[in-house]
Amino acid sequence: MRVVLLIDYLSPTGGGERLAMQIALRLDPERFQRTLCVSRWDDAGLAATGVPEAITQLEEAGVELMRLERDSPLDLLAWRPLWKRMRAGEVDVVHAHKFGSNVWAAALARTAGVPVVITHEHNWSYDGQSYRRFLDRELIARRSDAFMAVSNENLRRMIEDEGIDPAKLMFVANGVPHLNGTAVSGESLRAELGIAPTDPVIGTVAVLRKEKAVHLLVQAAAELVPAFPDLKVLVAGGGPEREGLEALARELGVADSFRWLGMRSDVPRVIEAFDVAVLSSIWEGSPLSVMEFMQAGKPVVATRVGGVPELIDDGVTGLLVEPGDASGFADAIARLLRDPELRAEAGRRARERQQNEFDLDLMVGRLETVYERLYEQKRDRKPRARRRAPVTAATQDPFVLEELGDPAAARADWQGLAERATSVFATWEWADAWWRVFGSGRTPLVTLARRPGEDDPFAILPLYRSWERPAQIVRLIGHGPGDELGPVCAPGDRPAAMAAMARALGSGRRWDLFLAERLLADRDWRASLGAQRIERETMPALRFEGDFEAFLASRSRNFREQVRRRERKLAKAHRLGFRLADDPARLQDDLSTLFRLHAERWAGAGQHAFSGPREEFHRDFAPRALERGWLRLWFLEVDDVPVAAWYGFRYAGSDSFYQAGRDPAWDRWSVGFVLMAHTVRDALDSGIHEYRLLVGDEDYKGRFANATEHVDTLARTATLRGRALLRAADAARTLPTVVRRPVGRLARN
Repeated sequence: MRVVLLIDYLSPTGGGERLAMQIALRLDPERFQRTLCVSRWDDAGLAATGVPEAITQLEEAGVELMRLERDSPLDLLAWRPLWKRMRAGEVDVVHAHKFGSNVWAAALARTAGVPVVITHEHNWSYDGQSYRRFLDRELIARRSDAFMAVSNENLRRMIEDEGIDPAKLMFVANGVPHLNGTAVSGESLRAELGIAPTDPVIGTVAVLRKEKAVHLLVQAAAELVPAFPDLKVLVAGGGPEREGLEALARELGVADSFRWLGMRSDVPRVIEAFDVAVLSSIWEGSPLSVMEFMQAGKPVVATRVGGVPELIDDGVTGLLVEPGDASGFADAIARLLRDPELRAEAGRRARERQQNEFDLDLMVGRLETVYERLYEQKRDRKPRARRRAPVTAATQDPFVLEELGDPAAARADWQGLAERATSVFATWEWADAWWRVFGSGRTPLVTLARRPGEDDPFAILPLYRSWERPAQIVRLIGHGPGDELGPVCAPGDRPAAMAAMARALGSGRRWDLFLAERLLADRDWRASLGAQRIERETMPALRFEGDFEAFLASRSRNFREQVRRRERKLAKAHRLGFRLADDPARLQDDLSTLFRLHAERWAGAGQHAFSGPREEFHRDFAPRALERGWLRLWFLEVDDVPVAAWYGFRYAGSDSFYQAGRDPAWDRWSVGFVLMAHTVRDALDSGIHEYRLLVGDEDYKGRFANATEHVDTLARTATLRGRALLRAADAARTLPTVVRRPVGRLARN
């Protein structure tokens, strides 16, 4: 396959340009004929740092270097060598990098008939630049087979701020190359710069432009020097801001602390000299410098911008601060400088994460798969169909997907993964009970997701499809009764699982609308799924290390008195008892009592948690939960008569409150509150430190909760019918039920 990687400049020190060159070097030469096309070639730049070495690298690797001497944005004649090659059918894939090259690739390569055109945005900061947003949407995205972003945050902004069709977008994480086992040491550089081995050293690698905001580092250094008088700050990189930054350092009295190193060809050696690596940018895509810091095992202090939070796990692999906050930046650096153990642990975890997720060879492997997949799609389609068919959102990894269909076929793998998922709603038992009750007339699409070369799946995608007039809708098994849905996987695998789900949705299945209901919003999944958020719901929780008495001591005096007084008052006037349902033979009767008390509590309020088929579902699931030790069905009994019920689950070290009911005749005794307090006492005194109150922000939950999570419902459309259905959702809220039914929860009251 003949691949042309298109860039404006040959710049081994720039982010996007350097990455394009590294991709060309690492593409499999047995499968790909590689050309790196530099459109703005200038012989005067041959002596720039790293350029001669780069040319030698390309030659030795067998990569053709095509030089176009374009000297202005409208220099069309300079494109003739590449145009002739494309028109002659000698190029199979054009992969352009950064805005300027993206524009020309979209305009020329598509017109020339190149089968696959990929454009790649390495950053996103188009605030106020309407023409760039317009060209991204109307030219680059429309005329590309895939438009790549380097972070989920960039992807989100391309969808929401630019209005780009999610089906054209693709997220492939950046990566940095292995050091090939070469040992590098920062000690010699320290000695070279006159820095003592015991001096604390912080540093950055950046082109000194405004968006890198290195002035923030200078201001932070001024706050740090009084506490760390021997502090040294290394800045590797040149650029137009250097003179002003040096002047600011002199003005703040910290000039002696700084070492301005300029452009360097030995960046790994520079980074090894750091104790703490820093990034102070006001906007970023997915910075390679941070990945290099991580690869070197350095803890990172960085601003919370762009895709940086997707690289740095705050408090684990480094610390994040808000952009522009010099004092916060200084405090975070000081925290790491004062704690060698924290530095070492954060650095170790950073290196481990970089190797597992942000390695260049992994990235190139993903791109190779993308090139081949898109080329095969184009070759297999008839010309008219080729123009019509959208390229579905590609994925972070070239996952192996195996569609099994019925949940029962995935039972063994599902049960193992559910233990890591930490949610009772992710269990096979929940899905199987749901499918038994609600699955009739629906097509199961349960899919295993594996990584290449691995036998065991890392995720299960619990999908199904149904015809709900007037559209084919894909949803997640478990919705309705389920308070938290999504792929079945370990929390750390959730980003990869979401990417696998995006690929599964784009694997040729026919559907109009995808509803992903109640996804745990620990990240923003809209970009991953190419979807839009239509609802966000609150899930309060109590997280507390200690027993019930310690918990009460942490609350207000009024709350403590209410908890104790209400139970004491009830026990004084009546024979009070708390009973946990634990007898399988009695369970169905206990469930009937729960359903009755729930119906009495919500009479006339339109609450349907246990109505119709949902009652059948819980009668199926509860016995399984009891058998496995998950069920927590509590009753408050007064004079041996149950007057309140609490239904929930104990799973993966958490208690979850699902539903409750009570006899309104006993409301003046606050029996619901007394029972709730008892279940919290039971959880904390049993060593359970998380008590989840699940979906709903009712006031009584807030009295116990001290933390809040959210779940999001997302929607993605694949056809005009699906888009029309989604647009009609808001209007449908005011229409009769028979009209609202097709959009389900989208249009509920």
